[in-house]
Amino acid sequence: MKTIFLGYEVSSQLVAASCPATESAEGALDCVANGAAAVILKTVSGYSQNRQAGYDMNDTRNNMPAIESKETPGERRCFINSRGFWARSSFRREIMPVNKGTELVREVKAAARVPVIASVAECGLDTESWLQDCNEVEIAGASAIQLDLFYMENLLALDGFAVQFISLLKEIICHCHVPVMPKLNISLPAEYAVYLFREAGVRYVSLLDSLRSPAPLRFDKKGIPYRDQAMLGPGLSVFGGFMFPLTRFYADTLRRTGFEVCAGGGIQTAADILDLLLLGAGTVQIASEVLLHGYRRFGELDGELNEILAKIGIEDAASLREMGKNISRPADPLYAGIGGINSMRKNPWRLCHDPQKCSRCGACTGQSFCRRVRRIGNTLSAEGCEGCEFCVSLCPGGALGVVTSG
Repeated sequence: MKTIFLGYEVSSQLVAASCPATESAEGALDCVANGAAAVILKTVSGYSQNRQAGYDMNDTRNNMPAIESKETPGERRCFINSRGFWARSSFRREIMPVNKGTELVREVKAAARVPVIASVAECGLDTESWLQDCNEVEIAGASAIQLDLFYMENLLALDGFAVQFISLLKEIICHCHVPVMPKLNISLPAEYAVYLFREAGVRYVSLLDSLRSPAPLRFDKKGIPYRDQAMLGPGLSVFGGFMFPLTRFYADTLRRTGFEVCAGGGIQTAADILDLLLLGAGTVQIASEVLLHGYRRFGELDGELNEILAKIGIEDAASLREMGKNISRPADPLYAGIGGINSMRKNPWRLCHDPQKCSRCGACTGQSFCRRVRRIGNTLSAEGCEGCEFCVSLCPGGALGVVTSG
């Protein structure tokens, strides 16, 4: 389904996120060949170049700390468990120098007929460094620029952060001739980001970056817990489905306040993608699913999404946005007469139980969230039911339902 991304018409809602899958021309082009409608390349930075040029990277006026002094040496380390996909790497290993980044932009741009977005990062709020990076990737032919804020640590602890940050964004937007899209992580609360971006004149927002985390807990063969020394260090990130509620909140908050959102973080299924689109995101970026399952995941997710859209009768992006508005603000007659405690007393909720579907597993009566559910012979009842549907969610056989009796 065609849509608009950063002012460009693209063939679908799926965008390849900046990640190891897009750090080479081969990888970026594989993303496109498998269905990515646009590609955000691996992040580049002129940080090392700035050190060589004589910048004092410990100068607190520029808020540019010396990264090397606190990095764990070594290459990438990865670990996957039920909680997510953990990765440890150094800034120097993970971030490409600008000269290599510009070569990558040119190579992918020449071969791919989709928007190619360069992702740039600096470690502080020095305007000149950011503008230099942005200028070089723009000259190389980038269709747009993503501002990767992940490496700017302790943002809210910086003196005068808001004024400096707003000024930085204004300068970048003013001097760039292509769309500029900051990428958020949880270092900036969603509501605060709305204020900062509005003041700076930002239009496009990318989200949500991976989360910094301590090293995961492992267990040896005897069951003794330990921390893997190879995973220790300040450069640890974790990705996984646990991020999805955060992504939904950020997407909803930013979109409701007028920004064009390219959402991502914790996406695992086509249903996740649809959820974000219905919340108002225009496009969705994919990273972890491709890293874990290969480039084909773009095509699989796009096909599954199209099947869902066809089933519900959605044929274009405008219809999808309209459905999202209706779902977000339901006009359900069920709730029309409920205006407070008094109306609730007039229209009490009632638990419905189908004995034919009930396996008597005890899930609804064994939980501790609601003490109202009781079994009486072969039936279940819930005197004073509030309609929360917690028991309905627990029931594996679909034997429970909640209705109003008024």
